[in-house]
Amino acid sequence: MAKAHLLFAVILAYLLLNGRLVLRVSSGGRGIVPVLELLIPIAVALLLLLESGSSSMASLNTGRFRSRWAPYLALTIALPLFGVLYADYPLRTIVSSLSGIRALAFLVLGCWIARSGTATGLLAGRYVFAAVLAEAVLATGQFLHGHGVSNHLLELQYQWDIVSQGSYSEKYIITGRSIGSFINPNELGYWSVIAFWVSLFALRGWYSAAGFVAALLSLVLSQSRGSMFALVGSGAVLLAYLALSGAVIPRRAREIATLCCLSGVLILTLAAAGLQDRFSDSPMLSRFNRGLQVVSEGATADRNAEGRVMAWQQAMIFYSDHLAGTWGEPQYLLGHFMDNDYVRVLLQGSPIYLFALFLAIGGAIRELPYLGEWGRLVSMCWAVIAINAMSANPLNYAATGISWIVLGYYLVLRQQTAVLTPSRITYNNASTLIHHNH
Repeated sequence: MAKAHLLFAVILAYLLLNGRLVLRVSSGGRGIVPVLELLIPIAVALLLLLESGSSSMASLNTGRFRSRWAPYLALTIALPLFGVLYADYPLRTIVSSLSGIRALAFLVLGCWIARSGTATGLLAGRYVFAAVLAEAVLATGQFLHGHGVSNHLLELQYQWDIVSQGSYSEKYIITGRSIGSFINPNELGYWSVIAFWVSLFALRGWYSAAGFVAALLSLVLSQSRGSMFALVGSGAVLLAYLALSGAVIPRRAREIATLCCLSGVLILTLAAAGLQDRFSDSPMLSRFNRGLQVVSEGATADRNAEGRVMAWQQAMIFYSDHLAGTWGEPQYLLGHFMDNDYVRVLLQGSPIYLFALFLAIGGAIRELPYLGEWGRLVSMCWAVIAINAMSANPLNYAATGISWIVLGYYLVLRQQTAVLTPSRITYNNASTLIHHNH
């Protein structure tokens, strides 16, 4: 278990401190290198060496993986290399290939957890729970400090936040919204939605209940409208499946609780918009209200949304001059980041790369009917990515590592429970296996 503790400690540090622990280098670019982004592939590589075998990779050597997720991973790793070799990108931009390498490392880690037995799975759940609680505590402290509550610890946290955000750019300094341990409040919001689904489907007992409450608290304090819509949208996917599949009343109490919670979130969101007239001085309610207005009235209802749409339109003009893609990161040529992963992927790798992303997202969401809670968790995590990617870059967020780990874990479970017959694949006692593993 010492090996598992060490690995999970590295992953926990990555989730909590990736944006905070950085090296300053004079490379001609931003000059910031997150240290922990480099440690993840190294940690998993050491794991494979210590395993002295390839069992953790076996579930990735399947037709399902090769046809759904391998194309996106391969292009994510290869395109920056092509950018340096053939498109005159500086050598430093090759570091963006690490995004695909880290995703592959997290997949392998998920496979290893599934093959390592019940104790390792339970230990992984406790580390995730610790991360969920830590983010909620940090977000609450930031909220309290922003509303006039001050003590020595809150003041130290505030100074840490300012220094960490300022190390990237003064534009990153945001004090009106909670950011948790991240740099951007929208990343905290995205983390919260992933944590919401993990708490409901992967944790058990009071871990599940406390994780669920902590995740929702972090989401509200982040004031991330895109993440709120991602929660409601991914929940709508689950509700639609349950309705269309004929499961009028879910069998398990956990699923009933999920439906109640999703309904409550939707009702509270609508109620917040309705109460805006009475609490017009509340910036939190105002933000959510403007977000709903964007849905009903269009981007002109909110200055932030309007600015993003204009940036996307300019990006499409840029794309007309780079139909084969930029290969390297498009923001290097654009001069700014693109708050839309679909547009970013299209600019970088043309429709081929975008199609590979659709294959990865669609392939995960298609697992919704299989293996009970684990199929639903995989689908919900990737539905969150699909929705959040419309207004952010979740594919580069630390929390997406959880989605890759969950996918790797699921692929092992599906391989273990599949029984091949001449005409179809059936699944024997999948729910029993899942219950046994957790």
